[in-house]
Amino acid sequence: MRLSYLLIIGLVFFTSCYTPRYMYSPPAQNVPVLVNKGDSKLGVYLSSNLSGKTYYYNTVSESKNRGYDLQGAYAITHHFAVQANYFNRTESNNGYQDA
Repeated sequence: MRLSYLLIIGLVFFTSCYTPRYMYSPPAQNVPVLVNKGDSKLGVYLSSNLSGKTYYYNTVSESKNRGYDLQGAYAITHHFAVQANYFNRTESNNGYQDA
């Protein structure tokens, strides 16, 4: 009997808290189509929060959705190329529940 009460109390305790949501956002794929020696590709992708500020119970939520991707490739010869990627993202809802 006590075990069932402890189980219910533990279940309520561990499921009653809200955890901020951090989203996984993979980078864009870098698939350069380089045919000849000297061909190159440069790509820059930008993501931002264009919706602006949101309000929850008269409190401003500073949700973030910012980041960028930098991608480049260069064909050294007809058979070999060098490719480089970098991405940086910051995405979270700052602890507020979605309405």
